[in-house]
Amino acid sequence: MRTRLARRGWSRPCLALGLAAAMLLHVGTPRALAYTLEWVTTGGSWPIADYWYDAGSAVYQVPTTADDAIIDNGGNAAVRNQNCQARNLTLGSTSSGRGKVAWRDGNTRDLTVAEDLFVGYYGTGTLTMLRADNPVGEPAKTLSVGDEMSVGRYSGATGTVAQDYGTVEVNRALWLGHGSGGQGTYTISGDAELTIDGYSGNRYLTVGVSGTGEFNQHGGTVTVGRYFRVAEGTASHGTYTMTDGVLDVSGGYSIILGRRNDGHFIQSGGTVLGPTATQGIYIGFDASGVGEWQLSGTGHVDSGRFLQVGRSGSGAFTQSGGSVHVPTDATLGYGGGSDGTYTISGGQLDVDGNLAVGGSGTGTLKIVGSDADIHVGGNYTQNAASTLNVALPSSYTPLSRIHVAGNATFAAGATLDVDIPGAAVGRDFAILHAGGTITDNGLTLDTTDAALASGIWTTYITSGGSQTLHLAPAAVITTADGNGADTHLYENSANSNYGARTAMYTRQSDTQTELPYLRFDLTDVSQFPTLTSARLQLYDRRFDEAGGYFRGRTFEVWGLTDEALDNWIEGNNGTDNNPPGEITWNFAPGHAADGTPFNGPDFDGGAVHLGDFVYQQSDGGWGVPADVPGLLEFLNADTNGLATLMLIPRDRADSRYYIATQEAMTLSRTDSTPVELGSQAPRLIITAVPEPTTLTLLALGGLGLLARRRRRR
Repeated sequence: MRTRLARRGWSRPCLALGLAAAMLLHVGTPRALAYTLEWVTTGGSWPIADYWYDAGSAVYQVPTTADDAIIDNGGNAAVRNQNCQARNLTLGSTSSGRGKVAWRDGNTRDLTVAEDLFVGYYGTGTLTMLRADNPVGEPAKTLSVGDEMSVGRYSGATGTVAQDYGTVEVNRALWLGHGSGGQGTYTISGDAELTIDGYSGNRYLTVGVSGTGEFNQHGGTVTVGRYFRVAEGTASHGTYTMTDGVLDVSGGYSIILGRRNDGHFIQSGGTVLGPTATQGIYIGFDASGVGEWQLSGTGHVDSGRFLQVGRSGSGAFTQSGGSVHVPTDATLGYGGGSDGTYTISGGQLDVDGNLAVGGSGTGTLKIVGSDADIHVGGNYTQNAASTLNVALPSSYTPLSRIHVAGNATFAAGATLDVDIPGAAVGRDFAILHAGGTITDNGLTLDTTDAALASGIWTTYITSGGSQTLHLAPAAVITTADGNGADTHLYENSANSNYGARTAMYTRQSDTQTELPYLRFDLTDVSQFPTLTSARLQLYDRRFDEAGGYFRGRTFEVWGLTDEALDNWIEGNNGTDNNPPGEITWNFAPGHAADGTPFNGPDFDGGAVHLGDFVYQQSDGGWGVPADVPGLLEFLNADTNGLATLMLIPRDRADSRYYIATQEAMTLSRTDSTPVELGSQAPRLIITAVPEPTTLTLLALGGLGLLARRRRRR
């Protein structure tokens, strides 16, 4: 320029004056000054000068990267026709103000904010990048933020971002619910991309900084370069909801859920990738932090490295579906004073390293039902303050067991807490299988939360190259075991046998009497010198009719005292006395028909009244195990390993009550769902004081044999 001007005869002093004059004539003010430009129309395209006004300088100007842009009048600026810029952009700058920026109406362009973007500063801000606002086939565009993007900056502010296509690039940090009292929401879906990864230092995606943040991911990809946090401050609240897409923190440092207050991650789909080279996932980070992760459906979580549920605060991970992969170690209750709970009822949990239930804090691992798959590549440990809680399945399926490649060690005082539905009674459950050894150190069994009273369950370990920890009733004896039997007598058909029926009938009235007989084989409990408790449990074959057919009824229980008569023949129905000696009303031990019809059960001197009980419904068709006053004394007096009981309702009525027998093969008389033969047979639930020599047998699993006795049919 100097050469051209010199050729025209301009000297150096004249050049300077001429440039200054030219600048004044062109704009009136040097352009080096930055403007604060406010949007002054309701709606229109961003790059129109008449829509932006700096009141202080009385200038209309399209913002550049040197200018601050503010939309506070309720207006809506469309990013279209040409690329748009601002140094700082604020939507909703005052408490009553509102502002919106949208990619809409086609011919959209990129927007670059050189420094900070505020969506809801003191007021209400909205930013949308949606396909529905544009013609079909509109190319995706980019929003670039040079430093921070704050959604819901100060108290009373509300910010909302919705994106289902295009790219949002934030250089340093995205804050949702930034200030105390601020609310920020970001929703991403479709094939949209959000990246917080351009700054050389720390990069953050924080949902709930000091206010309330909400992030909804229904698709797309979210990439975080360093820190992902939910509920950062002591007064913050944060929720991340994910149904699809990818949250990628694999190149970052950590995922923290509930750093200093309550943070929630609700995931039913999509994939979360944790940091692979540094740390991992923390749930409940600081002492005041409360974190909760809910995983269901098809969601997948890869922690990158470790998983700590309850680092110094309180953490909970609830998995009902999906899959979790922990490449190193998982700890529930990591730091002193922390507590961490992992509840799994479905899906797959794979821990490549060690699983510690309780590090320096308190941990709880809860396994519910039979639909989960749990694998630990290293060792399983549980400290004295921690609990393994198993909720046994109510259907006739096995419990989801823990598969441990290495050893399993329970510290002295560690607890096994059991939730027991009625359908679980009498069944053996494998809880943990270890490729190495299992050391239980006197594992404490707690069944206080169970429908059944505590004391009828025990644990034992089986070996054979590997070891398995089992949970089983101390002793459950049914009429289907050994030489057990069940049938009923019918006074109206005194020579008929009913031994093959799926139900025993019982009633006494002025026109009919029906009397059940039950025999229990006590051979396998005869090793115990003293039985300490005995309860009788029956299955109501009509439980699903009118809410329980004989709930609340009182029954008398009688016992056969003449042991020579205990080996009576159950029979197989009919009146042909085949097999010979099969039991009938006219031919039954402890019973003598007195010739007077319908005057009671006609017991003779060989039967003794043990006591009465009131039938109470438990789970499904099972009644609550009943304490019969004289039953324990009667069983302790047995010498031949067989015990015969007879039942009769106390009230005289025409109602017939149906008690399931060992032949029952359906859940109830009206439900045809098949179940295991003998699984509804009447039960004796027994606990005992073993002899010293038997204690060794119990440790080796001998008592478990009682719970797994083979049926005779």
